[in-house]
Amino acid sequence: MRRLPKWKKGILLVFLTASLIFITYYGYIGAVIGYNFDPKDGCRFAGMHYDRQFPRYEVDHQMFPISVHCNAEEDLVPPSVNITLAILALLSFAGALWTPIYIIRSLKEYCARTDWCSWSVVKELSPWRKAILLASCSTVMTLITAFYYFMVKRHYTSNIAYRCLFARVRYDRNFPSKEMDGSVFPISVHCNARDNIVAMPFNVIYACLILIIAAGLLGALFYLAQGYLVRRKF
Repeated sequence: MRRLPKWKKGILLVFLTASLIFITYYGYIGAVIGYNFDPKDGCRFAGMHYDRQFPRYEVDHQMFPISVHCNAEEDLVPPSVNITLAILALLSFAGALWTPIYIIRSLKEYCARTDWCSWSVVKELSPWRKAILLASCSTVMTLITAFYYFMVKRHYTSNIAYRCLFARVRYDRNFPSKEMDGSVFPISVHCNARDNIVAMPFNVIYACLILIIAAGLLGALFYLAQGYLVRRKF
C-alpha cells in the first residue's frame, strides 16, 4: 500500500468511499422496505404480538434509528441492524471527508513540482476574456444545476407512495402535491400537507450550486465593467 503512487491511492480511496456509501444507502433502503413490507407476518414470525391499533406512523416516523413496533413495547428491528448501519454511515462520512482532502494535497504537491496548474495564464487574460471565461463556466454550472434539480425531482416523484413509505410518513393521495411543489427553490415533494420527503442535504447542495452560478455571473459583470472602463480610459 505504501509503495503505491499517490494517484493510485486517490483512486482506491474514491472506490472504497463510493462502495461504502453504496452499501450504506442500499442497506438502509433494504432494511426499511424489508421490515415494513409486511410487519404483521414479521411480528408473528418473530414471536411478537401485533397490535393493529398501535399508531406506527406517529411512533416510527424518524429516519434513524429504524424501528417497526409490533406493539407499544416490542420493536421488530433488532439493535444490531441500527448499529451496523451507524458504523457504515460513520465510515462513509469519514471517507467522504478524507478523500477530497487527500486528493487536494496530492494536487498541491504535483503543482509545486510542475507548472501544470499555474494561474499565470489566467492572470494575463484581458478583462473581456476573463468575463467570457466566467460566463462560460456559469453556463456549464447552470446546466449541471438544472440536471441536478430534475434528477432529484424524478428520484422522489417516480414512485411517491414508495418514497413516502421509505421516509416513514403517511401518503395522502388527495393532497395536491403538484401545486404545492411547483417552486424552483427549495426542492420539495410533499406526501401530505405537513411532510416534505426531500432530504435537507439535497437542498444544501442545490443552494451551493446556485451561489456558485451567481458568483460566476457577478464576476463576469465585474470584468465586463472593468474592460469597458479600460477601453474608455477612465
